[in-house]
Order: sequence, then C-alpha cells, then structure tokens
Amino acid sequence: MKQLTKNLLKMNFNGIDLSTVSKIEFAFSQEIGEPPLKTAEYPNKDASLITDNLIGVVWTVADTKKFEAGRTFYADTRITIKDSDDQPETPILKLVMNPTLFEE
Repeated sequence: MKQLTKNLLKMNFNGIDLSTVSKIEFAFSQEIGEPPLKTAEYPNKDASLITDNLIGVVWTVADTKKFEAGRTFYADTRITIKDSDDQPETPILKLVMNPTLFEE
C-alpha cells in the first residue's frame, strides 16, 4: 500500500465459499487495540468481488493519509455467513503503508 495513491487492496479468502457470505466487515487500524481509521464492507461500493475468492477493498488518497507512512498497520475481518450465527475465525493481517516521493 502506498500513501497518497488510490489503491485496490486485494484480499484472498481461500477456504470460504463467498456465495454463503452475507457480509464481510473490514477494519484497518494503525495499532492493534486502537479504533479503526478505515472501515469497509462487502458487498458494497467500497469492497467488491474480483474472482471467486478475491475481494478488492477500495482505498482513496484520503484513506491512505490517515495512516503513518513507513509504518505497519493492521487489517481485521469479520465474516457473517447467511442463515448462520457462526463467524469463521480470521487472522489479523500486518500491512505496511509505504511513503511516496510525490506531493499532493
């Protein structure tokens, strides 16, 4: 992920049949335990299906500015299955917000 750049963060959901999913919530925080600086939800305009198990989360320039360049940040997901109370466990992912040499 690069700061000050529109991005499509591709997230792979191997082992989950996305046709059984009613929604996936995404939360992105600078540190674990801090409130999210960005959220998204699939299916919605900010997250869409790319292939059978790949979802793209849209990041705007403004979204990337919320995170410190050159630092790690974290992504978490919560999956809701249709007609079920079960929520599959997913790991918290560690990502990096890369700096840019460009100015706004």
